[in-house]
Parts: sequence; structure tokens; C-alpha cells
Amino acid sequence: MNTKDERVKNINSKKSVFWELFFPKYCSSEWIPLINLYKRNQSFKVGERIFNEGDVMDGVYLLISGKAKVVSRYDKNNERILRLAAEGKILGHRAMAHPNFTVSAVALTECTTIFIPIEIFLKLIKANPEFGMFMINFFATELHESEERMKNMIHHDVKLRVADIIIMLVDAFGYHETEKTKLSFTLCRKDIANIAGTTYETAIRSLFQLQEMNLIELDKKTILVKKEAELRELASQKS
Repeated sequence: MNTKDERVKNINSKKSVFWELFFPKYCSSEWIPLINLYKRNQSFKVGERIFNEGDVMDGVYLLISGKAKVVSRYDKNNERILRLAAEGKILGHRAMAHPNFTVSAVALTECTTIFIPIEIFLKLIKANPEFGMFMINFFATELHESEERMKNMIHHDVKLRVADIIIMLVDAFGYHETEKTKLSFTLCRKDIANIAGTTYETAIRSLFQLQEMNLIELDKKTILVKKEAELRELASQKS
């Protein structure tokens, strides 16, 4: 088991590698000192808000390590999970044309981020065509994925929706480093029900149905994907 010092060293190493590769890949070298001057490293505990819906939109967050969910309020007391984000993803960018954040981001695990003030971020886009193209492609990919998920959630029955959520977890977070069929991170059953737009009990029943089909295996709170191709095919079917 890694010691605390080793874990901190690993996180700092990830920060360094990501930071050294991301902006220099898309931005000209004269912009790097400016980014270094204004960027701010931040850490968040499990369950902590990275930013809140309605807060002033003052910048974007690059997720350096950890996993997060993006949520939006649909009434006074409840939120719906819109998407998942792992290291290498940008958070808060969808509010670039708004004065306030239109969604919230919540840490699912311990997270580290680099915060870039919105004024600097917009200047980077305007002055660096390759970075501008990266952001266009990033938005387009996200929009396409969101549209597909929306169609699936509207037209699929609950079992197919839950299958699609498991595929979402595979695509967002991947598999465990040593246990190749085990998801690297499994949402709690309550969150699975939230995304599927169903009750906790129905989500549980759907998971057991997928297990009976030999597509997944439930191991306490974790999920093992036994037949990913078949699960993807099921998730893409029409009800």
C-alpha cells in the first residue's frame, strides 16, 4: 500500500505531466509564462463542490487527477447528473458565454484542478488557433455525446438506460489498473438511478437483470463488465 507521501508524490507527478503536455501542445511558447502567472492549483475532497450553479463564472477548471460529476438543479431540492469527468477534462467551460455557472461540479473522489481565470482562457483561445480548434472539437464531442445520452434516456426502457450508464462509466473512467473487467469507479446506486431517471429499487432490479444476462457481475458496491461489446450493443438498441 502506498504511503501518504507516495500518494502525494504520484498526484504531483500527474499534475506535472498533464501541465507540461496540455497547454504547450496547443499554445505558442510565449503564452506559457502568462498561464503560469495566473493559474491556481486547487484540491477538493470527496463530495466537495468544485463550483456551484449560479456562482459568478470567473474561470475554468482543468481536472488534473480524480473524478467528478456535473449536476444541474431541476427543482429546489434535487439535482440531475448530466455528465462525468475524469483527469484531462475541462470543467466550467459551458458557462463561458454566461455571467454565472449554469451547472455545478462535485468531486466523486479526491480531485486536484488547475484554475484558469476566464479572461486569460478567452485570450488563449483568440490568440492560439490550435487551442481554439481543440475547444471547438471538445464542445462538439461533448454535445454529440449529450444528445445521444438524451435520446437514449427518452426512448429506452430502464434496463437499457442502466446498461448505457455502465458504458458511460467505462468511457469516462475506464477499468481498474489490475482487475481488467472491474470498473475503476462505480457510481453509487442512488446516482445510477438519478441518471436513469428512475427509482432506486428499479435501478437495482435492472442491474440484477443485466447480471442474469451474464453481461455484468455485481461485487458488493462495484461492477465488473463481463461482455463489454454485448453491453454496448444492448445500450444502443431501440426499446
